[in-house]
Amino acid sequence: TTGTDAAAQVAARAADEHMERMRTASAAHVVRQHLVTDAPCPVCEQLVHDVPIADPPPDWTDARSAARVARETAEQTARALARAEHRAEQIETQLAAARHGVQGKPDVDAVARALTELDAQHARDGFRTTRDDLAGLGLTPPGESGELTRDWDALVAWAAGEALAQRQAGDDAEKGAQSTRAVLAARLGALVAEASELGLDVDRSAVGAGPLLEAVAVEERVSRDRVERIDGELKERESLVQAVAARSGDAEVAAELARLLDANHFERWLVSEALNRLVDGGSERFHELSNGRFSFAFEDTGRDLLVVDHTQGDERRSVRTLSGGETFQASLALALTLSDQLADFSGAGSARLESIFLDEGFGTLDAETLEMVATTIENLGASDRMVGIVTHVPELAQRMPVQFRVTKGARSSHVERVAS
Repeated sequence: TTGTDAAAQVAARAADEHMERMRTASAAHVVRQHLVTDAPCPVCEQLVHDVPIADPPPDWTDARSAARVARETAEQTARALARAEHRAEQIETQLAAARHGVQGKPDVDAVARALTELDAQHARDGFRTTRDDLAGLGLTPPGESGELTRDWDALVAWAAGEALAQRQAGDDAEKGAQSTRAVLAARLGALVAEASELGLDVDRSAVGAGPLLEAVAVEERVSRDRVERIDGELKERESLVQAVAARSGDAEVAAELARLLDANHFERWLVSEALNRLVDGGSERFHELSNGRFSFAFEDTGRDLLVVDHTQGDERRSVRTLSGGETFQASLALALTLSDQLADFSGAGSARLESIFLDEGFGTLDAETLEMVATTIENLGASDRMVGIVTHVPELAQRMPVQFRVTKGARSSHVERVAS
């Protein structure tokens, strides 16, 4: 009994301390909810510079559950105690009957045997059943000592003290739950206000978290629909981007054609294309006429043709650096190429230019250059093209297979065909 009282006192002090801590924490949290920056504190009357931020006391649901468990345990303990007291009364009645039955019978051994049999049949089983029920509730009732009466007395005394402690714990837990409910109510009010500021339609007159959760659920559905709509628009945008990318090449071609075909660029583009074709074809001709030594090049940034000297590591230089004979070959190559391409530029069905006449001022050429020019003309005439030259240089004229000699008279000029 002394040990049970001491344990009960320890439990009571612990419960008081727990209740005091919860009361202090709850009061502090409630005071914090009403603090305003630069306003006096309702407790110390000092100006509040910063409102402290702290979590509320432990959730009141845990406290209420603990209180409910304590109350249920106390009630079960009380019922067990009632059963134990009832059973003790039955045993006392049985013992009284047994004593009455042995009155006048001094056979102590017979009485002892009868008590032993009664204890074996009823009392010990009842004690163990009651003790097992209490242990099944998570309690720790006293164990057996071997003497039934002493065990029952110890169990009854323990149950009485335990029931009182459980009732007290239940009361303390209920008080803590009430305080926690108040704190949670204040917190719920703050959440409702915050939700209203965020645009959620919350019924402030309703009690509990249900309206707040319902408003949040509605907003979640609206947000989900908005997200799905945005996802659809993004997919559509991606499809449009891919379509635009697929047509960007056509758009670039169309834009370039529009630029080239407008009044400011079409003529320039035609001239540029014609010049490129002239340079390409003339380069091939020049390469043939110069026995693989020269070809043409052209740069858009420049205004003059360039000559590529293949005997000097493909050096590029101005056509103005060519000698007289080389210049003649270059001019002849361009003239022949132009005559070839005139038919193409003139359109389908145009006549082919099969003749070319050269009046190049051959009299200014030295002997070596004149020889080079004559050789070039002879090679050109070997093809299916007729080449005519106008010259006063006898050396060049004598090398032509057919000559038409023009003689100036007193009143007119005469043309004479001279066979070589």
